[in-house]
Amino acid sequence: MVQNRDRVTADAGIELILSTGIPLHVTGSSAVDLWMHPGALTPATVKVRQKPPTPSEIQRDLERTEHTGPARTTLLYIVPRLTSTLREMAAVNRSLAIAALSDQTVLIDGREFRPETSNSRAELTQEHVRRQPWGRHALTRVLLRTCEPRPQTVLAKEAGVTQAAVSQALKALEDQVERHGRGWVATNPGALFDQFLATYPGPRGIRTSWYGLDPVANQARRVLEAGTGLGALLSGDAAADSISPWRIPSRAVIYAHAGMNLAKLGFAESNADSATLEYTVPADHTLWATAQAWVEASQLQTVDPLITAWDVIRIGGPDAGDAVGKLRETVLSSWAKVAE
Repeated sequence: MVQNRDRVTADAGIELILSTGIPLHVTGSSAVDLWMHPGALTPATVKVRQKPPTPSEIQRDLERTEHTGPARTTLLYIVPRLTSTLREMAAVNRSLAIAALSDQTVLIDGREFRPETSNSRAELTQEHVRRQPWGRHALTRVLLRTCEPRPQTVLAKEAGVTQAAVSQALKALEDQVERHGRGWVATNPGALFDQFLATYPGPRGIRTSWYGLDPVANQARRVLEAGTGLGALLSGDAAADSISPWRIPSRAVIYAHAGMNLAKLGFAESNADSATLEYTVPADHTLWATAQAWVEASQLQTVDPLITAWDVIRIGGPDAGDAVGKLRETVLSSWAKVAE
């Protein structure tokens, strides 16, 4: 998949902050805790901006953060570059923090930080600031679960969205679906699978990278067990191996409702290139509903096969295409079983 490196992501900002040596714990899809001093925890609301905010925008966001967040919450901007306005306002307002990607500079608590090594990979990557059609992407995934016609009420439950959202999504997919009696089915599941992989923007949210020495499957199992109360779901190579074995997993991907300190489980913080496990608190909350719709008693707690395929492509590797091909074959075979 082609990445647009002119866009700013929360992941890149979080990785930049970690590279400066500041301990950080992800608590939500737009929230983190910063440990600036021993025993002193600073909650922060994360805002990603594709261009530096103006003074009036900064003041507005500070007021919103003060009224909606916990007491003494910091507003953390992740921006493409540092401006004199941002530097000046961060210097006089300790409730404002900045992570400037191209400058490799972090301003927090009135102080300036830079990466401790030259290996920081906090860079501009693909991110779209417009509202994402999570409901349409979720509907695509549940339509590919079976060729059995299902009414909008059932599709809404499986996709984790409202019936109104399903109705709107069906209109957007009108060339790919048709009505059979009181239910809806995909007309060309292969094309719909390919369309999803080409258009899905990713679950977004905040991702942290970790490194472990154990086999990837064992690493994933350890985090899933520790994250049961957080709704932890497995994706990427490790999930693909449980759905349709093809290659030895090189990296596990975990999605959860809230962050978890994996250092307590024996992991070391890592940059994205060296990671053996990624931990993400996603902005796309439909992952849990579609996972439940696809789940089988014999499976681990995994995301649905399409999210798994998307992550396998993103992670890459010489045989990623073959692994995705096996997943596609498994999905289409399962979809067609009801028709036989």
